[in-house]
This record gives sequence, C-alpha cells and structure tokens, in this order.
Amino acid sequence: MLEYLNMNNLTRDDLQDLRQQMDKVDRQIIELLKQRFLITNKVGQYKKQEGLPAQDKAREKVQMARIEELASEAGLNPKLATDLLRVIIDEVIQNHLEISKDTAKAKSWASKM
Repeated sequence: MLEYLNMNNLTRDDLQDLRQQMDKVDRQIIELLKQRFLITNKVGQYKKQEGLPAQDKAREKVQMARIEELASEAGLNPKLATDLLRVIIDEVIQNHLEISKDTAKAKSWASKM
C-alpha cells in the first residue's frame, strides 16, 4: 500500500505496484457497481409491480446529500462524488423506465448483470 512508499523517491517498480493497486481498485469498483445495479433492478421491478414512478426526486436529494457528506468525510471532492452518483442514478432511472414498459432492453440490461 501507499504507506510504505517514500513519496519523494519513487521508482519504476513503485509505479508498477501503484498501477497494479489501481487496477485492483478498478475491479472492485466495477464489482460494486454490478451489485448496486442488481439491487436497483429489483427496486425497478418493485416499482413496476406497485405502479410507482421510475424517478424518486426526494430519495435522490437525500442520496446526493449523503454522498456529498461521505465524500467530504473521506477527503474527496464532493462535486466529483455527486457527479458520479448522478450518472449512476440517471442509468437506473432509464432502466426503471424500461422495466415499467417491460421492454426487451430492460430485460437484456438485467441479464448482463
């Protein structure tokens, strides 16, 4: 991990190690996104079953505030975190709209998960 590196005198080996660490984190991010989309797909099925709208602006507002706070606490750029969440939420809303229409697109999206 980064703790052992002398940040003033990095070597090519250190660079390779850092890149491997980033690759590992990227794989973890993708796996977490997969899990999140599996969950939101179930939410979309529930919304269809109950006749609820695909978008819940009140929930989005709460999520954005929560993500902004989490990012700030972690020392990350809150705008970056909320921008990323916005992209994810927009994809989820689109999927929920497709689920509500019972389209092949929604089914193929879910099958990729």
